[in-house]
Amino acid sequence: MIMNIAHPISLSKNQIGDKGATALSKNQVWKKYLTILDLSFNFNIGNKEATALSSNQIWKNLTTLHLSENEIGVEGATALSNNQVWKNLTILDLSKNVTTLDLSYSGSTSDHEC
Repeated sequence: MIMNIAHPISLSKNQIGDKGATALSKNQVWKKYLTILDLSFNFNIGNKEATALSSNQIWKNLTTLHLSENEIGVEGATALSNNQVWKNLTILDLSKNVTTLDLSYSGSTSDHEC
């Protein structure tokens, strides 16, 4: 019996991996009622897994997706942000993930006014 109550689903601190992320992205049981999904602290959700999750076309009521403490880089973050179904998503937590952004500055300070 599926309950018609929106509540958080927490799968944090598991080893979700590629197969798990792909299976989750196709989950239809949570179609109407999934609003919060916590996949934080899995440590093995990377770009490939984030891209699999981003292909989800079912979770139209998702408001919050916690993916902190994983291995998601720019590629995975971009894929997640491009999902067109998650129109209600207001929180996408990617804190403490891997990033490949080069934030270093190689110019001289004399090039810029203070």
